[in-house]
Amino acid sequence: MSELEVELRSAMAEETAELRISPDLVDRVVRGSQWRRKARAKVVAAAIALFAAAGAGPAYLVATRGHEMIVEDVHAEINGVEISYLPDGLDRPERAEVTLADLRGEALRWSEGDRWAEISVYRTGHRQMENALGVLALNAMPAPVEPRTSDGPVVSPDGTDRLWVPRPGVLLRVTTSPSLKDDLDRIASGLRVRWTGDIGEVRVTYMPDGWRSPDEIMPFSDGIARRWSSDGAGEITVEVVYGLRAKDLKTLQGVSWPTSERLVDLRRTSVRGTAAAEGRVVGGERGPDKGRMRLWVVRPGLGIRIWASSSTAGDMQRISEGIELISTTFAESVDGLRAPSLPPELRKGDETRELGGDWRGTTRYWGDRPGDGAYVAMSVYRGPYSQGWQGVKPEPWLTDIPTAEKQQAAVGGVSGTLLTWSETRRVNGGPRLLQGRRFVWTAETGLAIAITTVVDAASSTAYMTLDMDALVHSVQ
Repeated sequence: MSELEVELRSAMAEETAELRISPDLVDRVVRGSQWRRKARAKVVAAAIALFAAAGAGPAYLVATRGHEMIVEDVHAEINGVEISYLPDGLDRPERAEVTLADLRGEALRWSEGDRWAEISVYRTGHRQMENALGVLALNAMPAPVEPRTSDGPVVSPDGTDRLWVPRPGVLLRVTTSPSLKDDLDRIASGLRVRWTGDIGEVRVTYMPDGWRSPDEIMPFSDGIARRWSSDGAGEITVEVVYGLRAKDLKTLQGVSWPTSERLVDLRRTSVRGTAAAEGRVVGGERGPDKGRMRLWVVRPGLGIRIWASSSTAGDMQRISEGIELISTTFAESVDGLRAPSLPPELRKGDETRELGGDWRGTTRYWGDRPGDGAYVAMSVYRGPYSQGWQGVKPEPWLTDIPTAEKQQAAVGGVSGTLLTWSETRRVNGGPRLLQGRRFVWTAETGLAIAITTVVDAASSTAYMTLDMDALVHSVQ
């Protein structure tokens, strides 16, 4: 048992001495969740509930590296952001929808006489929002104070307005009256972003208050998913489906259920003008109600399914409207990822796309056409992949070259599968020996990348400068 857990058990026992709570509650909480991998996180969650039950009010625990536990009040929450500090006298906020350039968000505003404060939360996928440069591009305030670092806040000259990006895709804004500007930094430092909505290439920008999601993304039969839950309110799962299963709306309805669920009572609807379907999920032939599902195809090979408990089905429309593709600003990209750094004499070639049963692939070529000579290629594969997927299924990018030798290797600082081969091709009217290498790795759950080089040393010195380590490192 860790020292932290011992301290928590002792503190919980003191705070709840007069409550009728089983002494093995911590053990049962630690064992009870399949979604939280670390026991420390589970114990903290249990402690939060117990402190609240003991009359401490809304609170959460912050664990420092020295195992010191600090209890902070939570005054309010807005779109997954908790507010732990407000100046005295500010209560009963007003909620409003706000806009900033082309961003839509939500805000809470407190006021008392000439004292007021407003906290706004914007979540976005369609606009690149990663640091202060993205904030400055919004032109949200005249003559802002330039941040000292790329991840620093953008502040108004009078110190009453502050914008910053705590994590990619989330923009926070705190604005106060002049009488409260001395509290602005403390208000800002007390904001906690409680969930991230990224699932592969899409971003969830809205969930009802109080809902939480673990950091992990799950691979499933035909894509990847993230799950949100709320105490006593059920679950919401957002699935990103790839490949032929998401070719069109009809194929997307063929859900690969883990057990005996069925989708019934389908009706047509739409998501931001895109055709969608919604229906009930039931267990077995006449099984119990298991919530509702909404699904639509973003583009061939990319589909979305939302599966919500019956008690939260009313939020599905708002959730679906807030799902966006994550934009990229790379000058050269392949399916939204940075393209490799290559010698300028390697001309850009074709880009091809293909769909498998549960995956989508995009490949960009530089140099000669495959089969005609030397080239470099970057391939991006999206599907139900995790760190251990390679070798489990005979994916075509690992088996399309029968003569290739495969070995596990570390290239460019990442682990993956290295394929090497030689082949003789007719180039410029004569036979040439081409040497090929391909390195495939899993960058994150749901995303595999392959870099391929086919070198003809006799035809161009450009390929002699290619280094697989450097190419792999340049796309990360």
